[in-house]
Amino acid sequence: MSGDLFRRAKRSYGHHLWGRLSSLRALQAGATLATRLADPLAAGYYSKIARDIEAGLSDLWINNTYWASSLADDPHGGDRSVGRALDCGFILAVLHGHTPSHNGTSNPNSFDPAQPGVLSTLRLLAKSFKGEYDINQGEWTDGWLLGRYRGDEYDGIGKSKANPWYLDQQ
Repeated sequence: MSGDLFRRAKRSYGHHLWGRLSSLRALQAGATLATRLADPLAAGYYSKIARDIEAGLSDLWINNTYWASSLADDPHGGDRSVGRALDCGFILAVLHGHTPSHNGTSNPNSFDPAQPGVLSTLRLLAKSFKGEYDINQGEWTDGWLLGRYRGDEYDGIGKSKANPWYLDQQ
C-alpha cells in the first residue's frame, strides 16, 4: 500500500474515527507482536500502515476544535456542521482507541479522555442534543440524554424519535 492510502480513501465511504483508531491500535499491537516473534518484515509493514492511518487522523480534526466521527466527503455532498459530524461513535472511538501515554509524554493521537480535544468534542456532542429530548432543556447541569446522533429516527423497529441514553456529568 502506498503512503497516500488515506488521502485516496477519503473519496470513498466508511472512514470513521472509531474504525481508524481501532485499526491503528490493532496494527500497533501486531507490529509489537511481530517484533517479539522476530518477523521484521511483518513488523515494518504493520508499522508503516499504522503511520499512514495516524497521519490521516488529522482529516477528522475539524477547525482545531473537535473530532468528527466520520468523513463527510461523499459523492452526494456532505454536511460538516457540528450537528452532523458528531455522533456517539466518538465515545466508542475514545473507549476503544485510547492508548495510555508513555513516560508522561503526551501524544495528541492517544485520545486520552482528559485531552482538551476529546473534552471539547464530548461537550459539543452533548450540547448538540439540546432540545432533542424533553429533559434536555436549559443548561446542561445533572446530565442529558444522548442518542446516536441528533435527529436519529430509527428506534430499532421503525421510525420515530430514537431511543436516548443518559449521560451523567460526574
